[in-house]
Amino acid sequence: MSLRTKLMTSFAGLAAIALLVIAVAFYTTLRWQAAAAEMEMHFQRSLLLQSVRANTFQALKEVDDGLTGDHVDARADFEAALEPATRDFADWAARADTPAERDEVSRVRAIYEELVASGRRVFDLIPVDRAAAIRLVDDEVDTKDLARFREITAAAVEADLAIRGRIAAEMQRLRETAQVMLAISAISVIALTLLIAAYLSSDLFRPLRRIAAVLDRLANGDRDVRADTGRNDEIGVVARGVNQLANTIAAAHSMHERTTASAIGIALSARLAMMRERGASASDWKAVEAMAAAVDSPARTDTIDLVALFHALLARHQGELVRRGIAIEQRLAMPSLPKAANSQLVEAALEAMLVLALDRLPDHGGRLGMRAYRESDGSARIEVADNGGAGETDLGALEAIARDLGGSARRFADANGEVFQLSLA
Repeated sequence: MSLRTKLMTSFAGLAAIALLVIAVAFYTTLRWQAAAAEMEMHFQRSLLLQSVRANTFQALKEVDDGLTGDHVDARADFEAALEPATRDFADWAARADTPAERDEVSRVRAIYEELVASGRRVFDLIPVDRAAAIRLVDDEVDTKDLARFREITAAAVEADLAIRGRIAAEMQRLRETAQVMLAISAISVIALTLLIAAYLSSDLFRPLRRIAAVLDRLANGDRDVRADTGRNDEIGVVARGVNQLANTIAAAHSMHERTTASAIGIALSARLAMMRERGASASDWKAVEAMAAAVDSPARTDTIDLVALFHALLARHQGELVRRGIAIEQRLAMPSLPKAANSQLVEAALEAMLVLALDRLPDHGGRLGMRAYRESDGSARIEVADNGGAGETDLGALEAIARDLGGSARRFADANGEVFQLSLA
């Protein structure tokens, strides 16, 4: 499985958990709002029915006052008490939204209307036959109608109370379910985050550090080092590319060694042929001895690899170069120096010139040129150029290194900017 697939799978898991959390929160919010609205509606129904009961009882009290004759306005007060009861009853009935509640409204309406009609008949009988009115109250109103009204309305109140209890239990279950889902989601996010962190540490950062170590050793001249290519993901592709680069460098270096040895061998053969033709002089024998010494010495000690030095130097400053967006141009007409030069001093001189050039460039942008070539007189030139414009620069450290190498250092301007040059004999 590739790195991209692994990362996409991991982050898809995180996205799925995030969507699950959002869905649970959205569903919980909607259900909570619906349950709260239903709870409020049934609470209002209970209050309205209680108001109907209270106003109806108040109206029936006026019936008793009318029978005793203590209250001459009893009938008017009876009708006045029925007005809020009738209004609240209509509001209570309008809030019925299930068949059971509508049946309940029908039963309460029937007994309510019968009770009101009985009360009005009592008031109609009081002026005509008070005794008949009293019997009607005793036999119908108090004994039957009022008792049934109390029973039916009390049952309706209890039904609303039971519904509110059911809704409250549902809200509690909903809250507990949401808490469980959120806890599971939190644990899943933590576990998946730890899994991604462990994966990045073991499958990404550690292999990259190993490849960086291989490149560092390769830049320091170890041409036998190779990266592990056992992986089939992007890291494996990079490792195989690094190994291909290492093989190319090793092959080029080997070809250079063979070419150098072959050239010395040809020159030695030509010198010996000349010596046989015209007799050997002291200078001829010195030349032959120098060639033989060159052939006998190990090839890797013949030269200083400027290509490797340039690459190692750029690798050390890669972070700054990338951060500042500096373009690099290399022209190595002379890929190596004789081993007679001190490689550490040459590297220090390169470092000093690069630092001087970097200091002259702006914080972002700019170009650097790195060149190595040989003059017609045989002297070597190593240059680092920049396009940073004019300015004063201290060459003290670079000149000291150049003197230790037996050469010189200078700074001069060209068409693009300033050039720092190291000259070696």
